[in-house]
Order: sequence, then C-alpha cells, then structure tokens
Amino acid sequence: MLSFAIFKQPVTTDAVRFVSKTASEFRIREFELYGEVDSVIATSKNKGNEEGFGIQFQRDVSFLSALGVLDDNAVMDENEFITRGRFADIAMRALGYREPVFTEQDGIYEDVDTQNPYYQSIMNARKLNAISGEQKYFYPNKSINENEMLKIIMCLMGYSEYAEMNGGYPTGYIRAARTAEVDIVYASDADNNITNGEAVRFICEAFDGYPMCEDEYNNG
Repeated sequence: MLSFAIFKQPVTTDAVRFVSKTASEFRIREFELYGEVDSVIATSKNKGNEEGFGIQFQRDVSFLSALGVLDDNAVMDENEFITRGRFADIAMRALGYREPVFTEQDGIYEDVDTQNPYYQSIMNARKLNAISGEQKYFYPNKSINENEMLKIIMCLMGYSEYAEMNGGYPTGYIRAARTAEVDIVYASDADNNITNGEAVRFICEAFDGYPMCEDEYNNG
C-alpha cells in the first residue's frame, strides 16, 4: 500500500533522503527530485561543473543541515581543510551524541577551555575514547588527517574495541570500516589533511554503514 505525506517545509534540494532506524541498523534511502540544488551554505570551486564533487558536497551539506548536524547559518567551503575541533563537533552531532557526557568542570586538554565553541563535543569525544591527544594537548585548530577522521567515526559507531583487537591504529580502524561497510574517504592532500568536502562525504557514508551491536560483537 502506498502512503503519502506533505513536507512541512518547501523542498529546495534535488534529492530527498529518508532515514530508517532499528535497534541494529541505520539506513538511508535517497530519491532524486527535479529542481535546483540549494547552495546557500555550501560553497565550492567546482559548483559550475555538474559532474564535479561540488554538487555532491552541496547535497551532503543540505542533508546534514536537515538533520540539524550543521548550523544553517554556517558557511563551509568544500576545499578548505577542516580542523580537528570542528570535525569532532560535526561527528558527535551526526552520530547522535548531542547531550553532555563529560561533566567535569576542568577539561583534560590544556589547549581546549570552556570558551572553545567545540568544547563540549571534544570533551564528550574524549570521554567516549574517540580521540586521545598527546601530553594534554588536542590541537583543536590543527587540520585533521584521514586516519584521525577514520578513528573518530569508527569509535562513535562502536568499533573501538574491534579495531584495537584487529591491528590498532590505523590498520584496525580500516578493517572496522570494511566490516561496517563504510566506504572510506581518502584525503586528496599530499599531507593527508581532510577538506570540508571530504569530511562531510565520509560522515554521510557512515550513515550508510552498520553500527556495531554489542550482542553481534560478543557473538563473534
């Protein structure tokens, strides 16, 4: 039986994604529509090329904005490198960790204080062992690289123990991504730094993967 519903807000993208979630699965289905791609908060040097990565970037940004992951007033340039702090914030919000987990008054990183806009997300990510840092420094303004990005996402999907038992950083996390059926997005930069475009693409890829279920892991 077919059923229909009217969208509460006008659809301004050329595709709509529907999310279905069960106890063991999180899946996305995308349907192409007729119309223009909304590019209000997504900017790209490639947006004039219909076959370029720019269109994909605009779709990814629109999708994450619709889920409340990205701020509607934020501006992201596809080709700029994303910082460790901002990626941690987006990843935490995307995978459902929006409530405070870290409750201590003083942070554990000397370079991340309560005035940092990503303070709560960074502290939550550390509490969940998605990030580590070295010598009490997190370097929130440093560009994140592909292995650091991969570890954060796979940890938040529940694969930290699996990854550590299968080679550790970074090999075990690559294996975890394959197990979760998450397509890894590699950096185009020679130094492996991740751009905004690559970051949001990988986060969207994570939505198509399978989070680790405790029973599934324990049963081997």
